[in-house]
Amino acid sequence: NLDWSRLRVAVILAGTNDLTAGRPPKAIVAGLRSVVAIVRAQAPRAAVMLCPIPPRGPYGRYDLEAHAFVNVRVRRMVDELCVLGCDLSELEDPQLRWDSVHLTIEGYAALRRAIDKGFGIAPC
Repeated sequence: NLDWSRLRVAVILAGTNDLTAGRPPKAIVAGLRSVVAIVRAQAPRAAVMLCPIPPRGPYGRYDLEAHAFVNVRVRRMVDELCVLGCDLSELEDPQLRWDSVHLTIEGYAALRRAIDKGFGIAPC
């Protein structure tokens, strides 16, 4: 049970498993939009950050075109919905994933840097 009244920050990083499962990209985007709406409705004072889906290595199979489609839409939603965004391009380094999918300790440090940097940029 989440105490929404105490929520100050929400970092939304979702969709990678949906891509792997073959969920349609438009449905993933709609789901992310819904998550932002729910957080805003339940915790209107919380800062909301929407992150693109991080890259995967060769063993993390999914449709690369679907991945690109979702991430383009995520970047647009950051502006449309006036939320914070983050740049996960540092996570393209395959050394930051121990199995092509899951982050290493260094990978999580890179994710943390990206999130911290995103909070330094005012939305809209």
